[in-house]
Amino acid sequence: MKLSQYFPELPNLMKKEFQLSSLINTLQLSKSNNEYTYQNPSLGIENIYGWWSQQASPYRQQMTFALLNLARSCEEVRGPINHIINEVFRRGIHWKPAFIMQCNKCHTKYQEVVKECRECGSENLAAPNEKQKETLDGFLHDANIWGQSLLDILISCWFDINVLDDLFIYIVKEYIEDPQTNTVHSRPVEIRRIEPGLIEFDLDSNGLPKQAHWVCYIHRKESASGAPGICDHPGCNKLMVPAMYRYFHRGKVMWFLEDEIIHASYFNPSETTGMPPLLTIIYKVLVIQGMDNFLYRYFFERRMPSSMILVFTDDVDSLRRERENIAAKMKQDPSYIPMVAVSTKNNRGRVDMVRLYHTLQEMDYLPVREEIIQRIAAMWGVTPVWG
Repeated sequence: MKLSQYFPELPNLMKKEFQLSSLINTLQLSKSNNEYTYQNPSLGIENIYGWWSQQASPYRQQMTFALLNLARSCEEVRGPINHIINEVFRRGIHWKPAFIMQCNKCHTKYQEVVKECRECGSENLAAPNEKQKETLDGFLHDANIWGQSLLDILISCWFDINVLDDLFIYIVKEYIEDPQTNTVHSRPVEIRRIEPGLIEFDLDSNGLPKQAHWVCYIHRKESASGAPGICDHPGCNKLMVPAMYRYFHRGKVMWFLEDEIIHASYFNPSETTGMPPLLTIIYKVLVIQGMDNFLYRYFFERRMPSSMILVFTDDVDSLRRERENIAAKMKQDPSYIPMVAVSTKNNRGRVDMVRLYHTLQEMDYLPVREEIIQRIAAMWGVTPVWG
């Protein structure tokens, strides 16, 4: 049997690929002769998504805070996430060199000790510079003005990514202007966790980042503009750079650059924000919370009696006196066996017991709860034993 019988669309596909390859070669040839470059248009976020993200930004803040509070207050959610965090950071943070040897000529990296570069044949090789860790070691114990360690910041951010599928880390930088070369240099001074509900991507009307606002490195608050240009601050005249993120801080908007914010998604990475895994199991989590509230009212408040006895009789006063007499006898002798006479006048006398509360076994409470807990823990790949 021929391969085309398994894949009938294969011949046409190979023909299209050959035509595309010929076209690419033609473009490369024209590029080499005429020195022109061609690029396909860059696609932004779809219009419907961009419109939704702009309209729903206040609701995203509320949703983010609500999901974080729900994850912190529900044991069945916080347990698996805490187990994952403990396993990820149980050994702390240790710097690992990216290479063992590196060629200073062609910058080829090797994971073993070599005396000669296999790519260029140079013997000018160097090991990692241990002094490069001095600046990073300072952030391990004191990463920001609040005295947080780098481990504390990463643990908080890892909780965010497991609940919201988004983490944002803010690298606070100090920008230094060099008047001789008219350039700007930077160095990190702080590492902070950014609240995911207060930051979003700065997109233009076409859904593209770094196209909506431009700011100056030095005079960021005064120079924010909706078009590229030169900073109009007196004596600056520096070219403004595009903003990648916008952060809502106490009613004001702060613009952040691409290399100032670290964003990551784990469960559903996309061009912008991820998809919170907690939303997938939100109803199961709410059921668990409802069960906890039910148990609290069942065992703690319990203002309603567990059952009620209905006695159908034509002589209510006699029944009340007989009940008081039985109660007095039971106080004197706990083993007293009461005998109650019920009038059957007109064949209408009977006694019924109405149960107001069902037992947990009758409601299949525990099996249902265990099933929901297993499905919640499975979202993060954790068994209920570690939840």
